[in-house]
Amino acid sequence: MGTRLSISARIIHWPNRCACCMENADTWHHARASREKGVKVIHVESKKWKIPYCRHCLEHADLFEERDEITDQKANGILFVGILSGIVAILIGGFCGSLLLRHVQENNGFPPILAVIAGMIFFFGGVGSIIGTVVLTRRMKRKNADLRKQLTTKAKSLQCPTCRSDIPAVEYEGWSGSIHTFWFANPNFAKDVKQLNAEKVLD
Repeated sequence: MGTRLSISARIIHWPNRCACCMENADTWHHARASREKGVKVIHVESKKWKIPYCRHCLEHADLFEERDEITDQKANGILFVGILSGIVAILIGGFCGSLLLRHVQENNGFPPILAVIAGMIFFFGGVGSIIGTVVLTRRMKRKNADLRKQLTTKAKSLQCPTCRSDIPAVEYEGWSGSIHTFWFANPNFAKDVKQLNAEKVLD
């Protein structure tokens, strides 16, 4: 379930405990948030906070983060372009076919062989493009799924019984002015943060 806290402060005090397992912290992990500003010209603002971690939990947190960065966006883009170009090619092939049919009807003879070849190339090339793109993107998505599974398995093998989450233990959800909102997977860590920043917590 987790705990959400909004803190009004420019300096936030963090416990010297790992945000994931609550053991002593000896390193840190960035919690980041971004937002867009502007209408005609878009500017992206980003902020980050150093969240205390132990090295053991940082290792599996980095693996989970690497897993979440693997998406099918590239495959979907290739699929869209491949299908679109295939449809265009089929339409061109069909248009060539209609012109050839009209030529046969008007001249009672055989159509020009080059025109026939061109129409067939466009039509069957378009069909091949669609089929090839679907096969290729399925392989890409399957490869991504296998890699995500491998990273998840490796990350889970590094977790200890007290680790709280398969996602970053602290997520920085954003800010408004001096108010910063965080989501904590470990309620005990959230409780310590609240105590250290008692006068600044809004929730």
